[in-house]
Amino acid sequence: MHPFTRRKLELKDMALKIRAAKNDRKNANYAAARLAENLGASYREGHIAYCLARGRTLEQIESKVSDDKRRRRDARMMTIQTLADLLKGEADRHEQDWQERLQDVASQPADLAAS
Repeated sequence: MHPFTRRKLELKDMALKIRAAKNDRKNANYAAARLAENLGASYREGHIAYCLARGRTLEQIESKVSDDKRRRRDARMMTIQTLADLLKGEADRHEQDWQERLQDVASQPADLAAS
């Protein structure tokens, strides 16, 4: 599975957990409220890293973000950039593996490739 696809599925799963925790928070569950906050911050960092790895700029990702959220993001930017770099490196390795496989198939004689 492509690293971007895998990361997108992880983010979707995290979003479902956030929604469930927010519903629990409405029932006056303090622990669920804290969980929703923590998951929300982790999701936001993961989403920013995912978008950066795919080539977006911070201005494109967060054009309408409050100053408070922007300050918190800036404090965590080193972690976010590391996540983006790791994801991009993994995607590059995945792409390189596919290119090597295509070259191997193309270099095989026609009779072997047909079988």
